[in-house]
Amino acid sequence: MKVNFFKSPSLRQFEYRPRYYSDTQERRGFSIPKHQLRGHAMRKRWAQLRKTKQEVQKRSSSRLLWLILVLLLLGTYYLFDFDLSFLFKK
Repeated sequence: MKVNFFKSPSLRQFEYRPRYYSDTQERRGFSIPKHQLRGHAMRKRWAQLRKTKQEVQKRSSSRLLWLILVLLLLGTYYLFDFDLSFLFKK
């Protein structure tokens, strides 16, 4: 008898097929089309509302970002007292 300490034992494989089970017969009476379900319409409505709300939030967040950026630039201008007269020389 050979002893191997580093090899894990292989698992047994079984091929089990139930005798009296048919997938098509099981599904035959239970499938309901999605458009007939009340929850499907509600999910669609909620998804549309969520999408429009996200679009509005994206727009407002980009405006806020630009406002913060402008305020930071003005703050650094005031803090360091930059002389911008070289831009307006004639």
